[in-house]
Amino acid sequence: MKHKERLMIFFLCISFLVSFRANAQLSTLGREFYVGFMENNKTSTAPDQALISITANEDATGTLTYGGNLIPFALTKGKVFTHAIPSQTYDLLHRNSEVIESKSLKISSSGDIAVHAFNLRTNSADGTVVLPITSLGKEYFVTAHYNPKSNTSSDLESTLLVVAIEDDTRVEVTPTTSTVKGNPAGNPLIFTLNAGQTYQVKSEGDLTGTRVRVINGTDGDCKNVAVFGGNKMTYGGSCGLSGDHLFQQAFPVFTWGKSFTHIPLLGRTSGEIVKVLASENGTEVIVNGQSKGIINQGNFLQMEFAKDEVAIIDTSKPTAVSVIAKSMECNEASNDLFGDPFLLTYNPNNQKIEQTIFNSLSGTGFINHFVNILLKTSSISATRLNNKQIDSEFKPVPGNPQLSFARIKLAAGPNSISNPDGFIAYAYGSGLRSSYGFSAGANLESTKFEAASNYDFEVIGDQVACMNQEGIWSINPENENYTLFTWNFGDGSASVNGQEVAHTFKSEGKFQVKVLASSGSASCGVERNFVFEVEVKKVSVDLIGPESTCSALATTYTLENSSNFDRIILEAVEGGEIVSQTEKSITILWQEASEEGKIVAIPVAENGCLGDAIVKTVKLGVAQSEDSPIGPTQVCGPILSEVNYEVPNASSQKKYEWSIVGGEIKSGQNTSKVEVLWGINSPEFSIFYTETPLENTTEACPKISKTLVVDKIEPLKINTINTTAPNCPGEGGGSIVIKVSGGSGELDIIWSHVPDSNSGTADNLKAGLYKVTVKDRSGCGILVQEIELKEPENLRLIGEPEYFPITCSGASDGGFMVKVLGGFPPYSVEGIESAWDGDFLTVSGLAQGKFSLYLVDAKGCSLPVGGEIKGVQPLALNFVQESPRCPGGNNGSLSVVVTGGVPPYKYSWAESGVSVASFTGRSTSNSSAVLRAIPSGEYTVTVTDFNGCSLVSYGIVEEVKPQVRMPTGFKPQDGSFKPVSNCYLDFRMQVFNKWGQVVYWGTEGWDGMLKGKEAPVGTYSYRVIYQFPVNGEFQVEEIHGGFALIR
Repeated sequence: MKHKERLMIFFLCISFLVSFRANAQLSTLGREFYVGFMENNKTSTAPDQALISITANEDATGTLTYGGNLIPFALTKGKVFTHAIPSQTYDLLHRNSEVIESKSLKISSSGDIAVHAFNLRTNSADGTVVLPITSLGKEYFVTAHYNPKSNTSSDLESTLLVVAIEDDTRVEVTPTTSTVKGNPAGNPLIFTLNAGQTYQVKSEGDLTGTRVRVINGTDGDCKNVAVFGGNKMTYGGSCGLSGDHLFQQAFPVFTWGKSFTHIPLLGRTSGEIVKVLASENGTEVIVNGQSKGIINQGNFLQMEFAKDEVAIIDTSKPTAVSVIAKSMECNEASNDLFGDPFLLTYNPNNQKIEQTIFNSLSGTGFINHFVNILLKTSSISATRLNNKQIDSEFKPVPGNPQLSFARIKLAAGPNSISNPDGFIAYAYGSGLRSSYGFSAGANLESTKFEAASNYDFEVIGDQVACMNQEGIWSINPENENYTLFTWNFGDGSASVNGQEVAHTFKSEGKFQVKVLASSGSASCGVERNFVFEVEVKKVSVDLIGPESTCSALATTYTLENSSNFDRIILEAVEGGEIVSQTEKSITILWQEASEEGKIVAIPVAENGCLGDAIVKTVKLGVAQSEDSPIGPTQVCGPILSEVNYEVPNASSQKKYEWSIVGGEIKSGQNTSKVEVLWGINSPEFSIFYTETPLENTTEACPKISKTLVVDKIEPLKINTINTTAPNCPGEGGGSIVIKVSGGSGELDIIWSHVPDSNSGTADNLKAGLYKVTVKDRSGCGILVQEIELKEPENLRLIGEPEYFPITCSGASDGGFMVKVLGGFPPYSVEGIESAWDGDFLTVSGLAQGKFSLYLVDAKGCSLPVGGEIKGVQPLALNFVQESPRCPGGNNGSLSVVVTGGVPPYKYSWAESGVSVASFTGRSTSNSSAVLRAIPSGEYTVTVTDFNGCSLVSYGIVEEVKPQVRMPTGFKPQDGSFKPVSNCYLDFRMQVFNKWGQVVYWGTEGWDGMLKGKEAPVGTYSYRVIYQFPVNGEFQVEEIHGGFALIR
């Protein structure tokens, strides 16, 4: 009879969201960048310049390419490189509208870097984070600004700029307002660009919402563009009287988000302007839980927030949210001349980074530097700013205490932030009527994936991986740009490709599963690593019970020795029927008609995973005895004699039939005692008996004894003898190690010099002859071996040492080289750096003068060595400040005088850790001892002599107030009447006639006109108020006097 229980099949999809670390991903880090610079308000007295700042996320070398120039850079992780391009040297800024030009700058790097770009002019500047080509897109809506005080002006135009990264890129720009060349709002501008070509659009209106898109690209190709938006120079707010340049790279539409946090700017009392720009129709804008209205695609909602007002901005569909700082006059203090407009696009709250290094520009007119940080409140303690904790700086976001923010003042130069849980950071700064702001970095996509594993049975819980069971694994990224996937299951199996793959884990353990997701194979494709961990456990249990039994008997089998086990599924019971079943046992009634029974069961884990099937075969009609034969369980080899085995508690009423494997029964078959001769070459030995009642007894079912397995003992043998000579001649420290095989395992090892050691190792031996005896306690053999231990070779020098003098005074880089023999290599010198190459010992790190050292070998044997190291005179530096510098100017000069060392000398100057050559954009000779055309500050010079010896010292260029004088006579045809100074002067001037009436008030100088007519000749007086920063502190001075107007 055959009985079976079958398992119903279930199907369960296990899905889970996992956050992970990214490799090559959509972020502001990358290795190839294109950037362009829009027009700034350049004047004859205030030229503009482009500046690139690069920070290294890892060691990197690369180049900047523009206008036929190739500028190399080499950075170690965490360092900063800057390069300035004054417009009078090479004009990289765009001045035209709706004209195809070639004014881009390309950056290529061997390692991951972050790039920020700055458009600089005295009192008109801004900066932006630059996106790598892997984070660019094909569709944008531009954020710009237009805020004229009264009449329109060509100095106040809003701007946008398109940069192509691949040839034959066809672009459509649909402006929201008419352009300066008369193209009306809504009428597309269509043009074709090659890689590196650019196209600027200007308007005397607000270009915010202008759509820019590539119209001949396909998904996965590299016909992407970089887009920038801003303003040539604009006011910020109705209260503003001073303008500033705006410069922000636009983010592709597919990176936009729905939740943002506005954090007010530190160091200002003006409040801020915020623009919310929609990518889709019907976008609702909610601020601090209150609806502010609904906007359609390309439209924006402009709001103003008060000083110190934090705001939560949510939108129903993806948007771009940007902040515009207000003009300096909007601050509450009327004499506060710091800050002006800048444009910065916020990162959505979910686009966090884990670390960043950014450059707060020094020496460019910016005096105050700040950073705003947003992160989860629970991770405040993990935040580091320049490797320091800043817990006390954070406050909870009103209305969302799960987030906290900090506003912190920074020092100029490189700054770093890190937090393993992620953060958002915005860097900004201000100077005299000037400011900048940029995102410190961002991940430009969601970091969520949905992964699923499917089995042909029901499992419980997430991330379940079953051993020896095929699962179907699939992955669905939230970012649909990813289309290619490579799986590595972390268990040594080959990688497999596909969004859905099959895999079977064949061993236990914890495995890290990695899925490399890619957007395509093109050069601008991006990749992201999706990582999660699974644990695979074997499901096992033993089914314990008789393997033979009499027919028609109920037999119980128990579940024991379980691991990762919950229950079993009885797949089949053949030759019997289940009488009863519990969680721990099964009772089966075996049938008389069957000669063999079988149990097939599948163990199940608590999580539902299935184990390997348990198959138990039962011989029916024969009972299982608990007894086994009595006799030797081990035999010595080679086997030369017979051994005896017998039945325990034998009965004269029973017959005993013996069965043997690996030998032969010499006598006693069918009796309770047999004589056995085991075979010499048999791989295994075992014996059992079958007990059968005699015919005149009532018992009818035979019984089979348990099988006695007999182990064969191999002959004794010393496999290896390893000797180690004494440490030094005449000393101990030697050793002999023997490895013995064979025998019963119960051995006595007797050494002639230490009879009671009973060990295979003899330690701390001097040279000599030693005897060892190995005995098997069971009598399976005895071995005797003599072993000689020899003296080591004497340690000695061959020839005279070759000496190396020190290269720099006070240094410890002298040394010597000598050939060494004897002892035990490698050799070294105690307490001194040394290296052994197999023939010569080289010793370094010695100072000038005589030395006495000990050369030692690997065993500690020593040899005295002495000699003398030669030296040179020390380097010394003296600084001469040849000229101080004007406030905010670059006209200082500093020189250094060198003595000592070995000429000629090389010079390398730096300010705040940034190379002066890269900072100024000029070629500074390595052999020049003079640094010219520099701002005030502390400068570091590294002087290197012919030997490569270097000395670092610091010199200071002081900042002095400007020298100001006023003309005593004024002739209008020779120019306007204004202060004359050796420095740029920020002034306000009043001119009075002889009756004390004001005939002029302004900041540009008097042209001699009064109410549109020439003022009469005669005597006039003036009052001039001018202000200037000296060492970071603003000073205000006033002068009075008179002059004669002549014609």
